[in-house]
Amino acid sequence: MSVRQEENRKKLFDDIIALAEKKLPKEQAALLEEFTRHYYASVALDDLAFRHISDLFGAIVSHWEIIYQREPGQTHLRIYNPELEKDGWQSTHTIIEIAHDDMPFLVDSIQNELNRRGITTHIIFHAGGVKVKRDAEHKIVQVFPMGSNKKDCLSEAPIFIEIDRQTDPVVIEDLKKSIMHILHDVE
Repeated sequence: MSVRQEENRKKLFDDIIALAEKKLPKEQAALLEEFTRHYYASVALDDLAFRHISDLFGAIVSHWEIIYQREPGQTHLRIYNPELEKDGWQSTHTIIEIAHDDMPFLVDSIQNELNRRGITTHIIFHAGGVKVKRDAEHKIVQVFPMGSNKKDCLSEAPIFIEIDRQTDPVVIEDLKKSIMHILHDVE
């Protein structure tokens, strides 16, 4: 990656983190800072650059809400069409957010199901291997830096997928059931 691209990525992260510091409680903002570095690290800068910073922030906060408190082995899945007034951010696509233990074949298995249904995937953010420490209530209390080899922590796989917009609640519910079944099979 060029120095310029790295500077642009750092500025993007700094802008998201600045919004977090302004809009979230201090403790949450600090956790979200390290999580943001994981979340968007593997995404091409070109895929992020055309998006409004408030939508990038809204997407990560939305996903954080389902990741923040989760028991090991538990799956959280949300499929929805974000609206600015309701969700604080917007997209022209349907969003799939998954919080799951990290393991092989999660993304490939979900992508196969979307392909089988003829649903186009527009972007995937997969921050597999995010190392976190949770308290007795299963809330994240620490997000470890990328590349951390901590042994006394959990390895998680937040997955964000933008697909063709789905407006039929029956289709969305059926897709949700299929993805939950797939995640159970992968386990």
